[in-house]
Amino acid sequence: MISSIESERIFSYALDLICIVGFDGYFKTLNPSWEKTLGWSINELKSKPWLEFVHPDDRDRCIARRKKIIENGELLQFENRYICKDGTYKWLNWSCHPFPDEDVIYGIARDVTEEKIYREEAFNNEKLKSLGTLAAGIAHDFNNLLASLYGNIEMAQKNSDIKEKVEHYLGNALESFSSARNLTSQLLTFSEGGAPVKKIGNIAESVINCCKFSLSGSNVACEYDIDPDLKPVSYDPEQISQVVQNLIVNSKQAMGDNGIIGVSVHNIKNGKGDFVRITIADSGEGISEKNLENIFDPFFTTKEGGSGLGLPTSHSIIKKHNGYIEVESQEKVGTVFHIYLPVSENVPDNDKVENGQKSETQGSGTILVMDDQDAVRDIMKDMLESLGYQVIEAYDGEHAITIVEEMKLKGSLLRCAIFDLTVPGGMGGKDAVRKVKEIMPDMPVFASSGYSSDPVMSEPEKHGFSASLKKPFKLKDVHHIIEKFAG
Repeated sequence: MISSIESERIFSYALDLICIVGFDGYFKTLNPSWEKTLGWSINELKSKPWLEFVHPDDRDRCIARRKKIIENGELLQFENRYICKDGTYKWLNWSCHPFPDEDVIYGIARDVTEEKIYREEAFNNEKLKSLGTLAAGIAHDFNNLLASLYGNIEMAQKNSDIKEKVEHYLGNALESFSSARNLTSQLLTFSEGGAPVKKIGNIAESVINCCKFSLSGSNVACEYDIDPDLKPVSYDPEQISQVVQNLIVNSKQAMGDNGIIGVSVHNIKNGKGDFVRITIADSGEGISEKNLENIFDPFFTTKEGGSGLGLPTSHSIIKKHNGYIEVESQEKVGTVFHIYLPVSENVPDNDKVENGQKSETQGSGTILVMDDQDAVRDIMKDMLESLGYQVIEAYDGEHAITIVEEMKLKGSLLRCAIFDLTVPGGMGGKDAVRKVKEIMPDMPVFASSGYSSDPVMSEPEKHGFSASLKKPFKLKDVHHIIEKFAG
């Protein structure tokens, strides 16, 4: 047995912070390390409830843990922050045990502030390393896409007198352009967590196309199981393709670039509601139980050269679609990811056009295009004129408002307007649309931007627009949106 003198010496000279806390919320006994660590005198610490010395952000958790300690009567370990007298704070790692017969809790805390700082610095260094790997990978992908674009456009020019070859090379260039657009979409999601720009429809085709694209040139193949009566969901095609691509590439790498990935898309109803479930299953190396808890943490990766951003980004995207992801994995057996997207009660976009057919007739009327970039205005003018419309150009929001006012005075009507949201040094579409709507309240105005993270792009109606066009867009995108809202 330890003598009372020995106990007193341990209590007095221990570097750890030792205390006895009453169920009434006040310190009863404290050893000298408290004063040395926090700067408060023992009397000051005893004068107020211990909770007042806890960092405000940690107090709710501390109350919950105190309740758990008292109710369960068991040892509990946790960490929290205590405020020092000089206004700084210390991280304390606690071990606590209650003694209900005495209405007290015995606690021992260790100052782990330096360890926390070291771990945070190491984590930040790892983040920088991962971002460097990511940047190098993106530069590599972009250079490949630019090489394809340059090469195909040059070959189209060289063979300009042979129609079939021109169509072939320009078709290849358009495919590279689409890949580049998807890559920039991923970058925006990484950097800003872009809000989804959704459409309503059957998601199966997007899933299948993404799987085929992700496995092109690979020895891995997909085996599909698609529900023929799939319900519609509201989704951003580019963002969902990004999620599917991340999971397919992970599965391909886990299987050593050889094998079959099971892909199924089915309607499912569970306790959370009606969903369309996308399942991606591989027979790869699997994920350990320890790592399974961290796979959605930013920058966590077990792959050499990996960025640790794929799964966290996928998780974020699905959450913004009001869905969720589940994962099952067993080492040496394989991994299964389930993506749940809520079923939409609204009519699919493709079914909103009369008779389910898109009109191929030429348009008519005048469209106002506002963009600060000359090259963008020029190509939009050519695209719209090819569809049969006349075009008036504006270089910023104030210029656009002046044009609308002049058209109103002349008694002329505009079919619709397309406004760039961001104009450096000038009025953008977000400000211009309010004034334009006062002048021509019934005219559809479309928001156009390369910033998919702008809330106007995901919810244009809330900001006075009829719909949004995400740059870069195709001719069919422009045609469809004008027919739908200004037809």
